[in-house]
Amino acid sequence: MLMVGTASHNPALGNPDRPVTSELTGEELWNLAQLGYGPMRLLLGTSVYSIGFARGIGAMFQGLSRGEVTSITQLIYEARTNCLEHINREAKEIGANGVIGIKVFIYEIGSSLVEVMAIGTAIKRCPASRRRPSN
Repeated sequence: MLMVGTASHNPALGNPDRPVTSELTGEELWNLAQLGYGPMRLLLGTSVYSIGFARGIGAMFQGLSRGEVTSITQLIYEARTNCLEHINREAKEIGANGVIGIKVFIYEIGSSLVEVMAIGTAIKRCPASRRRPSN
C-alpha cells in the first residue's frame, strides 16, 4: 500500500501527539472541521475467504451455464460484512463517533481465495471546533 499526502494543521482540532492519517481529501477535511468533527485515524478492515474445494467444484459447474454464481456472491457478501465489522469494532474501541469515506475493494488471490478490504476514517466531535451555522 502506498500512501501519499499533505501535512496540514487546524488549530480548532487541537494538537494531537502524533499525525492523524486519513484518506479524505483536503476539502473533505475542511468540511469535517466546519461541521465540528475531526479525523482520528485511518481504519482498515480485511477479510480473506476461501472458496473451498466443495464450493469451488460447485461454482465451476454452475459457471458453465449462464447466470449468477450464487455461492461466490454469498461468500463476497459475507467477507464484506465481516471486514466492515472490523472497522466498526475498532472505531468503537478508540471512542469514535463514526466512520466516513469508506471504500471497499475486492481482490482475487489465486484461484480459491477472495480478499475484501475496507478503508475509512474514524471521526470524533471536537468541542473546540466552531460549527458552521446552518442556513
